[in-house]
Amino acid sequence: MNNKFFGELSRRLKREGITTLPVEQERMPVLLDGQEVMSVAPGGTIFLQAETADSQPVMDAYDVVARVTAQVHEYVEAMMSEAGLRLPGRAGGRAPPVHR
Repeated sequence: MNNKFFGELSRRLKREGITTLPVEQERMPVLLDGQEVMSVAPGGTIFLQAETADSQPVMDAYDVVARVTAQVHEYVEAMMSEAGLRLPGRAGGRAPPVHR
């Protein structure tokens, strides 16, 4: 399931102009200007890099990543539920928590 989530999330973020790297240790790194500024975990939780968390461009990117992550999580969860499976993680379409 994580492959579906991360694959769709990467595709959608690329469409928004945001670069990602392949999943490492159950997290997908997200880049801004070639630097990793955050990563996304399978349940949709977003981890900001502490040294970049106060940057306005990073927070603007976070807003996009959070919105797209919520949409993709909801979509993949619905698809998995339809198949009789359940995706662990958040519900309700809220933005995932930020961990600094």
